[in-house]
Amino acid sequence: MLYGDPDLKVFLESESFNVEKRQRRAEPENSKMSFMRSFGETLSNAATSPFTKFVEVDEWFESKKNQLDALEAQLKGLLKSVEGVVKQRKELGSATSDFGESMFPLASAELNRNLSTHLMVLGEIQKKMKDLHEQQAQYDIITLENTIDEYIRIIGSIRIAFNARIKAYQTYQQAESEYQKKVAIMEKLKQQRKPEKLVSSQQELNEMKDKVEELQQDFQDISKLIKNELDRFDKEKVEDFRDSVEQFLRSMIEHQKQIIALWETYFEQTEGLSDEEDNNSDENEGQDDNNNQQQSVELVEQHQQQHIPNIAQ
Repeated sequence: MLYGDPDLKVFLESESFNVEKRQRRAEPENSKMSFMRSFGETLSNAATSPFTKFVEVDEWFESKKNQLDALEAQLKGLLKSVEGVVKQRKELGSATSDFGESMFPLASAELNRNLSTHLMVLGEIQKKMKDLHEQQAQYDIITLENTIDEYIRIIGSIRIAFNARIKAYQTYQQAESEYQKKVAIMEKLKQQRKPEKLVSSQQELNEMKDKVEELQQDFQDISKLIKNELDRFDKEKVEDFRDSVEQFLRSMIEHQKQIIALWETYFEQTEGLSDEEDNNSDENEGQDDNNNQQQSVELVEQHQQQHIPNIAQ
């Protein structure tokens, strides 16, 4: 019933629904009215139709409606949270990049070569982390946000299907009312003993009865179809969200591994700098000791040369 409905297609796929809605209203009426438009007219005639008020008699549908309302509220809250996480990841990426950029002027101004190298490597690491944070934000959208948004749209479509069932019930009740009126007319004709009108009235009564039975069957078929589709929806919903959460967690784990790998490269690039500095310090200290020893030897030799002439005399 809903497959191929043009208004439903516009509602689900349009990026500017309000504009296209006004354009479609301005178009001449099609020979075949879409379901959503006909349903809208049904609602607009609510004040005049005696059967517009629908009282649900099937507890299963009432329970499902309450479940869908609760699920939609939860999904909208979850979607808002995921959107907040995506926004924070992008902001974190920008802040990390700014922090990395601030390392380069410091490295250029630093006189100590080892510290300058540390700052340069740290700046490059922070710039690469920005790309990782932005990638993770995109993965959050692909793995989780899109799934949540899709199911919110599906719930909207389910509500349209529920409204189609209500419309079928109202049509069935209207036909039932007309049938009861024709039965009353038939009884009056029998009492008035007008055989010339009984034949045509009986024919109309039979046709209306067939119509009522057909509409009743349509209502029952729609109800059965919706139940089957909702049972399938419940099963697929669990599988889809399980897969989405698993993909989300995998992307998070991979993201953390890449961050760890970046920090490992930092230590690899700066590991030898401290040893080199220590070696240079040891060499300088060794040279100082040798110089001190050499000066001591020279002083001893000078002292001995001064005392040798005195002994000879």
